[in-house]
Amino acid sequence: MKNIVIIGGGFGGVYTAKYLLNYLKNDSRVKITLISKDNFFTFTPMLHEVATGGLNRHNIVVPIRSVLKGSNFEFIKCEADFIDFEKKKVFTKRFQLNYEILIITTGSTTNFYNIPGAERYCLTLKSLKDAALIRDKIIDCLELASKTKNLEERKKLLTFSIIGAGPTGVELAGEVSEYLCQMLHDNYKNLGTASIYLVQKGPKIIPMAHEKCIKEAAKELEKKHVKILLNSKVTKVFEDGFEINNEQRIRASTIIFTSGIIPIPIKSSPKINLTSFHYPVDQFLQIKDFKNVYALGDCALFFNPSSSRPLPALAQVTTKQAKALAKNLYRLLNNKEQKPVNINLSGVLISIGQKFAVAEIGPFKFKGFFAWWLWRTIYLFKMIGTANKFRVAFEWTINLFSKRDTSQI
Repeated sequence: MKNIVIIGGGFGGVYTAKYLLNYLKNDSRVKITLISKDNFFTFTPMLHEVATGGLNRHNIVVPIRSVLKGSNFEFIKCEADFIDFEKKKVFTKRFQLNYEILIITTGSTTNFYNIPGAERYCLTLKSLKDAALIRDKIIDCLELASKTKNLEERKKLLTFSIIGAGPTGVELAGEVSEYLCQMLHDNYKNLGTASIYLVQKGPKIIPMAHEKCIKEAAKELEKKHVKILLNSKVTKVFEDGFEINNEQRIRASTIIFTSGIIPIPIKSSPKINLTSFHYPVDQFLQIKDFKNVYALGDCALFFNPSSSRPLPALAQVTTKQAKALAKNLYRLLNNKEQKPVNINLSGVLISIGQKFAVAEIGPFKFKGFFAWWLWRTIYLFKMIGTANKFRVAFEWTINLFSKRDTSQI
């Protein structure tokens, strides 16, 4: 029996296991083992809605054991600490795992780019815990602002900043704006308005999108009173604000960092020569010079054939890599030739609050309610777990006629 060990319970790990089980379910020749520090899978593209009272956090997570099943499948809740490639062993704090085929999909964490104070004072949006912290911080700031008589302190408490204007930053800015608008109107009527900054070190937001989509997204954010600061590199973060371009200082009580990511490699012997902390992989997603060891998702540096630019760290890229890798492993196990992986991006979909999104699918670019409906439809079908799909669809429908949840639990 061949052991296939998958490290990581994010999009890469769960989708690879899902596709492998489709091809190899109950195949007695193979045992598939997925190890992850969490026993659940989080649908991270919806975290910004959890952080702003739009979705219940339990509706975007699903227990791994409930969606991945098979007589030849095993899930182990643990964390990989070390890999011995020569002995073909994965070490954890409690036990060792032997493998014939190893798949590394450990994902990424926030890259603070060594900005002084950023890691200490900024919130992030990578997990359910992060989303809960953002929501609590927003509510705490409004509560404190309602009690203080110091106008400067109140202004600081009502200033919310998002550093990084990629898809996550833009979607979060739109949701935060609507969340604050609702609470200031319903629960804190004497506070006036809040200030929301979206800070981008480059010349445009959503750099990977078409100019038309960028323009429409910026226009919608401005309607929601989000102040976009372009060519504004954050050079220092303080407890009560941040500094731009070593000169301008903005006071803010809430600073959320969505600017970049850095892979999470695993210690190993022999040591892999990482490229910008990424695992360098070939056209089959195999780590170069390491036979039967693969990497995909945010932790891998992958180039399409004839391309000089690596693929972006997007969920759609990871899920397509997972499917291609699963197919190739099925071919390998059946003594067939593997096929080079070539990932075609489906497009760009960015939601900006309720009932508005921008979309770029092939040659088509559109905006507004239809783009927003399309965003929700596509992401709903991409979710894992039938029950979760129904829960999210139901909650979205209710939200069309009701307000966001402002309770702090």
